[in-house]
Amino acid sequence: LGSARKTNITCGPENGTAHVELGETHALGSVYIEAVKPNDDRPDEGLYSIHVQVTPGTSERTATDPGLLRDLNVDLTRRVERIIRSTRAISPDDLVVISGKLVWSLRIEVLIMNDAGNALDAAVIAAIVAVKHARRPDVSICGTDITVHDFAEREALPLPLSHTPIAVTFAIFSPNPERDGDVGVVGVVGLDGIKKTGPFLSQSLGKERFALDPCLEEERCCDGSMIITINSHGEVCGVHKLGGSSITGMQIMECAAIATTRARAICESMDEAILKSTKYESQRAKSATSKASWPAVKPNDRLMMFSSTKPYHTYEGVNLECRQVPI
Repeated sequence: LGSARKTNITCGPENGTAHVELGETHALGSVYIEAVKPNDDRPDEGLYSIHVQVTPGTSERTATDPGLLRDLNVDLTRRVERIIRSTRAISPDDLVVISGKLVWSLRIEVLIMNDAGNALDAAVIAAIVAVKHARRPDVSICGTDITVHDFAEREALPLPLSHTPIAVTFAIFSPNPERDGDVGVVGVVGLDGIKKTGPFLSQSLGKERFALDPCLEEERCCDGSMIITINSHGEVCGVHKLGGSSITGMQIMECAAIATTRARAICESMDEAILKSTKYESQRAKSATSKASWPAVKPNDRLMMFSSTKPYHTYEGVNLECRQVPI
């Protein structure tokens, strides 16, 4: 139950960009920052929107079913946005420069490059890392004059993030005597990437079995899923269950304990990736002769962070390669 696929997080090369590898599931995150006038009905709140897009070649099922691809885009966008908004990780009040005159507008975009299972967790991590890695320009106010300074003039500032919510997904396998027998085992992918089998939760009421960080095969054969949102402080921000049979409070507590360990490990990887990128950016700034520009990432920019010379999937009639991907 406590085994998950190998997770790798990298940031850069530009501010507000991140690359997340969750086993063979790959997600790119980017943040576009703009100073705009607030909405008339909410002058004391900043703006932010979240968009998740799945590329057609992420898996065989999305490549052959355009309708499924559209539904997946809508579903992932809705679920990622609900996790971030419900936990109030980004508060609209903290994005205000001057009430009624100027606020920050954030556009958070996540691109699923390859879907090998649990794309939701990868999308949430990519969005949060991109926000933590993003930097906004400093602002000075003199009377009625508002000046947004270039990165070369003043040091860039991080975006306000109250905490770091991490989504941890468990696949639920309802008891099936004909399939499982008396004990029942379910395969999971360990940290070493090797498929393993073994007993899961103790034989509690219902005898449901749970798989942490389900791969694509486990998602297809499971009876339901449970997403526990938890931050680096071990605080449970939300629990959402989809399908499957009823589960007990003890089972939820056991899963929450494992999710806490998982979330803390991911947060540590986030901090290491951001620190590494910050050191690289600092060295590059010292050797650069040209002035920095703002904003660093714009919609429709081509992210060259992830490039592969080999296709992820090759099957009849389709040969997919990851190269330059417009966002």
